[in-house]
Amino acid sequence: MSNILKRYWLALVCLIIHSVTCADIVTTRSGISFHGKVIKYSKDSIVFKTISGNRNIHKHEITSMQVAPFTFPPEAVQNPLQTGKDKKKYWVFTFDIDMNGQSGNTTNSVFGLGVRANREKENNSIKAYLAHRKNIHNENTIEEESRMGIKYTSHISETFSWFSSFDFETDKPEQLLMRLSLSNGLEYFLFKRERFSLIGETGLGYYLESYENRDALSTPALYLGFEHIQRFGKSVRMKNNIKYIPTLQPLTDYRFSYNTNLEFPMGDSKKWSLSLGYRSFYTSKPGGRREPLETNYYTRISRKWQ
Repeated sequence: MSNILKRYWLALVCLIIHSVTCADIVTTRSGISFHGKVIKYSKDSIVFKTISGNRNIHKHEITSMQVAPFTFPPEAVQNPLQTGKDKKKYWVFTFDIDMNGQSGNTTNSVFGLGVRANREKENNSIKAYLAHRKNIHNENTIEEESRMGIKYTSHISETFSWFSSFDFETDKPEQLLMRLSLSNGLEYFLFKRERFSLIGETGLGYYLESYENRDALSTPALYLGFEHIQRFGKSVRMKNNIKYIPTLQPLTDYRFSYNTNLEFPMGDSKKWSLSLGYRSFYTSKPGGRREPLETNYYTRISRKWQ
């Protein structure tokens, strides 16, 4: 009889230890702890299996969660394998193909390739791009521009950030040897909504523009910019970028650029998208026979990798 009791108590102790060490535990704001098993994670809640059945618990009601043998804070409920400082920060790469064409009285074809890189962290972000575009008109290359740039942003608060950016462009058929812009300044949210945002940028920098057979322009410059994003439905997005760069020597010389595009998803995939866009660049003193306004229209197919 004593041996049976010993085995009974030993089995009971093992069962208790197993339930404590292997069961998942979710504690809510009301102080109630649920013991069981997490069987599903979603964006806003988890599904928790208990003896009495499955429970759907909203993540905002959870104060702590223990998925044996680890314990996670509530902000890690969506994915308990990535928490706090250990959560990985991924780069997002986007490859672009631009295509346009015209036939009839004249033959015109435009082809472009580009790559963009994005990294978002809690306190800072990095955006970089590299693009090449070629315009052939009646078998003659009238435009062959290469552009590259990078921007670093550090978030001071939810409203204010400081940034540092670098942009470079060259176009041999248009005799543009170099167009270089360096900027540093403040970035601030003017409006921030779920489907609408407007960001303002202001700062100081350096501007260099060099053409063949013309003296180069090298001067300090002011910087003023706006970025507007508007979302339609779940996946359609419109983005507008405006930059105004007046030079300090002389003050009457300035550059203005505008870029807008409308992006649509291709099918059910979130990785492929189609964009219709327009980009323009205006300079107050183009020099020579060059026109002050340059415009580009493009149709873009993009593919994202993370």
